[in-house]
Amino acid sequence: MRKFVRAIVEVGLSAFVLIWVLPVPEAFAATDSAKCEAWHRPDGYDEAWIPGPFKAICATHTTCYEKADATWSACNSALYTSLRRSCENMYPHANLSAAGSKSGDDEASAEASAEASLMSCLQVADEFYSKVQSPATLKHFQAMQEKSADKSVDKTGEKAIHQVTAL
Repeated sequence: MRKFVRAIVEVGLSAFVLIWVLPVPEAFAATDSAKCEAWHRPDGYDEAWIPGPFKAICATHTTCYEKADATWSACNSALYTSLRRSCENMYPHANLSAAGSKSGDDEASAEASAEASLMSCLQVADEFYSKVQSPATLKHFQAMQEKSADKSVDKTGEKAIHQVTAL
């Protein structure tokens, strides 16, 4: 039993180190403007704990919500797909189908650690998706759509004013 508990602690600690402590490769780094606003984040997730790739995906999701022709379900589906793909890209060496395969101890330990990290990442992606599927987020989407429609009307009116003054 002690070996089992020790193995779980080691995998959990390795996952924590891989997800939160190691620097994110530059290809996955978020821009300074990319962030996950509170309405994206599941309860208990502070902005500082969100991986860089997730921040960029949240920013893209916000932009999707702001588009006049956007649909709530299409934006949320794109977010979910992007989050899961991001996890797979962050942990490309995780081989979930080979779980339990017998190879060298170090190799098996590294594989188990990568698998645990990927599974943790996918769980977080699921939590983000659940958050944006909430009724409160639907109301947020509807409010953003109203603002988008108002901006569209303003631009149309502005164009009309310029056309009339040009005559």
